Amino acid sequence: MAPVARPLVPEHRLYVVGAPWFFWDFPTFSLLLPDARATDIIEPITRPPEGMVPEGEGAIFLFVPERADELELVRQAYPRGRLHEIRVPPDNTLAGLLYIVPP
Repeated sequence: MAPVARPLVPEHRLYVVGAPWFFWDFPTFSLLLPDARATDIIEPITRPPEGMVPEGEGAIFLFVPERADELELVRQAYPRGRLHEIRVPPDNTLAGLLYIVPP
């Protein structure tokens, strides 16, 4: 995730949709993305999160596979985003999804 997010961090806010499996304070994040402005989304997203991304900023929503069904609601609120899958070898298992909303 970090190689994709690193160049976007200056103008994108990071939303981690990973609880209870994964949180922003995972030690590797602060090492790889020290300047990121990040927020954990603890509660399930149950409606489109309009207004979450400040005007003029972009956003990166990081979803764990277990919460991927919430992506559709984020897409409804921010339809200009693009999806990036994070897959790991050797069997190409889905490790996460990045939904990147431009500024």
